[in-house]
Parts: sequence; C-alpha cells; structure tokens
Amino acid sequence: MNRRLWTAVGVVLSSLGLTCELFALTFLRLSPLSASFQQRAITSAALGGVLFAAGTALALLPFLRRGRAHRRPIFHGVALPPLLAWCLFCGAFYLLQDRLLFNPRDLSGVRYTAVARDYPAAEEVHIEVGTDVLHGWLLPPSTGVKPAPLILLFYGQGGEASRYFRLAEKVPEAAWAFIHYRGYGWSTGSPSEKGLFADSLAVYDRFAAHPAIDTERIVALAGSLGTGIATYLSAHRPLAAVVLFSPYDSIAGGVARDLIPLLPTTLLMRNQFDVRKYAQKAKAPALAIVGEADAVIQMQRSQVLLEHWAQAREMVVIPGGTHYSIYEEDISWEAVREFLAKLDII
Repeated sequence: MNRRLWTAVGVVLSSLGLTCELFALTFLRLSPLSASFQQRAITSAALGGVLFAAGTALALLPFLRRGRAHRRPIFHGVALPPLLAWCLFCGAFYLLQDRLLFNPRDLSGVRYTAVARDYPAAEEVHIEVGTDVLHGWLLPPSTGVKPAPLILLFYGQGGEASRYFRLAEKVPEAAWAFIHYRGYGWSTGSPSEKGLFADSLAVYDRFAAHPAIDTERIVALAGSLGTGIATYLSAHRPLAAVVLFSPYDSIAGGVARDLIPLLPTTLLMRNQFDVRKYAQKAKAPALAIVGEADAVIQMQRSQVLLEHWAQAREMVVIPGGTHYSIYEEDISWEAVREFLAKLDII
C-alpha cells in the first residue's frame, strides 16, 4: 500500500512538473509579446524541474530498492506523467486562455490627468453598448478643418487607448478616435470576440453621426489583435480604407497554433477570431504593414488574410521589422500616408 501511495504521489508530482515545463515553453514562445513572459518562463521551468525530479524519484525509488525493474514502474515513472501533463496543460490553457489572449490595461488617474493636460483639445467620449459603456477620446485634426477625415484606432491585446495618442502626429490632417475596448481602461464589461466586434460597430456609428466628421472618409487603423476587429468592421460598415499593422487570418487556427504547436488551439479556444470570412466581404481597400522578423504574427498569416480580401489590397514588408518596431519606422508611415492620399482621404 505504501509503495502504491508513493508511486501515485510521484506520478502526480512528475505530471505537474512536466506541465510547468510545457508552460515554460509556451511563455518563452510568447516572450516577443511581453518581456514579462520571459520571467514567467524561467520561474515555470525552475519549478517544473524540481517537481519532475522529486516525482520521478518517488515513482521509481520503491522499485529500484527492491531491484524490481519491470514494465509497471517504467510506465508509472516515464510514460504516464507526460500523458497526464499534456491533459493538465490543455485544461489549464482552456481555463486561462482569456488571460493570454486579452491583457487589459487600466487607465490610472495620473495618466488621465496627463491626457487632460497634454491634449486639451481632446473630446472625452462615452459610448453605450448594451449594458456596457466604452470610454475614450476624439482628437481633432491639427488643421481644424470640419468635417474632417477620421481614423478609428483598434490596438493590440495589451494596449491602453491613451498610450497611442502620439500616432496622431503621423497623420495630423485627420481626427483620431482612441476608444478603450470593453474591460480596458475605463470601459466596463469583459473582453470577448463577440463583444469587441459589437463595440466596433457602435464606435463607427457614434462617430459617423458626429458633425465634425466626414462620413465618406472614415478609416480603420489597427494593429495585431485589433486587425481582426477592423476586418470585421470593414465587412459591416462603409469604411473608406483599412490600414492593418501585422494582420492575421485567424488566432485560434493560426497565430495561437503557430505560437503553441503542442495544443489543439482550434478546439480549445472560445474566441476564434477567424476573420477570413469577413475579409471576403470587405467594403474598403486595405494596406497591410508587415514586419519581416515578426515573431508573434508570421508573415504568412497576413498573406492569407489579404488573399481573402474582397477589395484592392497591398502589403508593405518592413525589412528586419518586428511586431513592435514597424510602428516606429518612417517607411511604414510613408506607405500609410501615400495609401490614404491615393484614396483622397488626406
């Protein structure tokens, strides 16, 4: 009985150790998204190593002491833990998936005060979507011309709307709308694929009715996670153009599968973000800005999306560009300005 108990405890510890190692590999592959994932990877790997070593010793030691080397202890100590670890990994990913996909940033009081001080012309906006309220700002164009073209910003999974105000300097002739996703900043609710898609329609409708905005010149500019939202919007509202930084064809069946190949992400993820079907119904031309060295969203993901795009589309590849550096490259914004000028938006 004692031998069986120690074996069971050993198998559990070994399985938990291997589960930690699987998470360490996952965090390491996600490290291009955030430096915090690298530290999580180190912690998980260290914890996993200790648990696996202790568990393996407990599972095999009783049999080694008795000089009994046969199939059952080998199965308990070697074959069973990896199988259980993979099942635990799948279960943990299913429970934690929203924390990996969405990373809401709060809007601090200090930051809010700084925005009011540095951007006195910004109009604070509240948009009701069902029982939730979206919060953000409308930044007028530098020219003061009314009605003005508008750029709707849809940012990545770890963003906070006010942190992108500097992008307005890249296209100062247009007004810019910086709205927090639900669950982000001061917007209420919890993020989800369905919710973020609904929010994009509400945001468009609010500003399309704004007297200072030219409804014929509304552009969606998006990055990373936000490109799927902009793609959805392009299929449901008459945008003048769509600008996509690091777009994808699907998250569950594409980006997540590339980053975590050990998991059946298409089966496990609640929020699929498979936006190819919306690209096939797009009502506006699209420009994609893609980093050659993007380790988060591979270039092929962008290519597949554009292959499905129903309207004119073009892609600019930034040599050596990463998932984040492409926003800082002059060549990126030169392409954006040329694209918008060609369509008489600016």
